[in-house]
Amino acid sequence: MEEDQLALLVQTLKSQIGITSEKITQLQTVSNTLLKPEDTEAVTDTKTEPSNKSLTRELEKRRLQLIMDVQKHDYVGEKLMVLINQSEELLAYLKLFLVEPRVASSEENSNYISSKVNATAECLKSHIQKTQADQTRIAMKLSELNDKMTYLLDTTITGFNNKATTGTKE
Repeated sequence: MEEDQLALLVQTLKSQIGITSEKITQLQTVSNTLLKPEDTEAVTDTKTEPSNKSLTRELEKRRLQLIMDVQKHDYVGEKLMVLINQSEELLAYLKLFLVEPRVASSEENSNYISSKVNATAECLKSHIQKTQADQTRIAMKLSELNDKMTYLLDTTITGFNNKATTGTKE
C-alpha cells in the first residue's frame, strides 16, 4: 500500500517537473517577446521628434516596466530551475528508497531468522544434554533397582527352597 503511494508520488513529481519545465520555457518566450515591434517604432519616432516629451516619458516608463518584468521573469525562471533540480533530487531519493528497503529488509529478515535458528539450536542442545544426563541417571537407578530386585528374588527363592527342603511350612 505504501509502495503504491510512493509510486503515485513519483509519477506526480515527474509530471510536475515536466509542467514546470514547460512553464519556464513559456516564461522565457514571453520575456523575449515583451518588447513589441510598435514600441521600437515609437522609440525611433521620438528620436526624430524631440518636441514630444510626453511620448518620450511614456515610452521610458514602458521600457522600465518591461525591464522590471524581464528581471522578474528571469528571477522566477531561476527559482523554478532550483525547484526542478530539488524535485529531481527528491525523485532520485525516492527511487533509491523504493529499491534499498527491499534489500535491507531481506538482509534484516535473514539475520533475524539466523539469530532465531541459532538460539533455538542452542536451546535444543541444552535440552538434549539435560535429557541425556537424566536418561543416564534413570538407567543407573533402574540398574540399582534391578540389582535389588534380583537380590530380593534370589533371597526369597533361596528361602523357599530352604524351607521346602527342610519341610517347614509357614
